[in-house]
Amino acid sequence: MKRPGRSRPDPAGEPLPVVIPKLGSAGMHIRRGQVTLLVAEPNGWKTGLATYWAVRLAQKGQRILYCSADTDEHVMECRMVCMLTGLRFSEAEKARLQLPPSGEMEWNYYSESLMDLKTFYIDYNTDPDYDYLFELLLAQNELWGSYPDLVVMDNLGNFVPGREDEWLALHESIKTFKAYARQTGSAFLVPHHANETSGDGTQPPKRKDITGKVAKYPDAAIGIALDDESGTLHVAPLKSRTSKKSASGASTVDLYVDADRMAVYNTAWDLKEGIAQI
Repeated sequence: MKRPGRSRPDPAGEPLPVVIPKLGSAGMHIRRGQVTLLVAEPNGWKTGLATYWAVRLAQKGQRILYCSADTDEHVMECRMVCMLTGLRFSEAEKARLQLPPSGEMEWNYYSESLMDLKTFYIDYNTDPDYDYLFELLLAQNELWGSYPDLVVMDNLGNFVPGREDEWLALHESIKTFKAYARQTGSAFLVPHHANETSGDGTQPPKRKDITGKVAKYPDAAIGIALDDESGTLHVAPLKSRTSKKSASGASTVDLYVDADRMAVYNTAWDLKEGIAQI
């Protein structure tokens, strides 16, 4: 228990370093000691953006714990190699599977980029309970002498242990992550599904369409939608305690994505020319 103004400043609420300037300028930050939902309909690139954000933060020296209950090691490593080298996914996959003519030597060459991410740790447990997750945090604290800067829980629907009522489990999980964020000072980024609507999936979901109606618990919620045809990634601040918000998802910041290379660009021209990757 603290009296306001009578203790040393707490880093909780401090934004992590900006990775995508257009989002930072719009007030869409990931903050220490807080939970941010990253929401999209299925195949909306939420894991892609979460991974991209985490990789770029690791390159800035931030300590990352990525709990990948939804995506397996093969896909994650291929995607991360694409982000770091500019390869297409099919090229990274061919190298990782050691297919001829290149075989093991080519993958060893590309995987050196992964080894350079010295502060990035991934756990692939598909059915973790809360005790297991907190033990991961304690292990990171033992390793580094402090808790991770960023914890990614991918995705919320995979962290609902042992309850028949899925909605109740979603509420319990997000509240647990909020308690962990407060206790550790780590920023929590939690990809989560939105209900599929009658739209074409190219616009961010409304806040009311977040699956399980859990929007009241996180400190912030970011809605995204990827238009595969144009490569446009629409990003909307569905909930924020510190900046403008758009519960309807109508007010967006637009990024441009080459999903095959897991690359993010500022403009459509940059995407077309394949330069100036963020």
